[in-house]
Amino acid sequence: MSVAVAVYHVAALYHSYEPSADFYRVWGYVFALLLATWVDEDSRGRIEVDRPSFDIGMFMGLFWILYLPWYLVRTRGAKGWLWIAGLLALPFLGWILHLLLYVAT
Repeated sequence: MSVAVAVYHVAALYHSYEPSADFYRVWGYVFALLLATWVDEDSRGRIEVDRPSFDIGMFMGLFWILYLPWYLVRTRGAKGWLWIAGLLALPFLGWILHLLLYVAT
């Protein structure tokens, strides 16, 4: 989904059109929901993750910005930092692709 949004962002910027603030707001909610769903599915069957009795998906939906780095480092060790760096780069993927397109043309 992030790549699809980035491609849309590049196409919009290429045609001198800025996507609306509502688009980015909705995408922020969808991104958090996708992350919460992924962490919920990823944590199933992992021994090193204590699954609390409350709904982990709701917890991730509300506090993903705090919980996700801890989860990635705890479950993946040092490679978790690479995951964090990749997730931090996702919001800028559209701008990065636009810059690459600008340099290539």
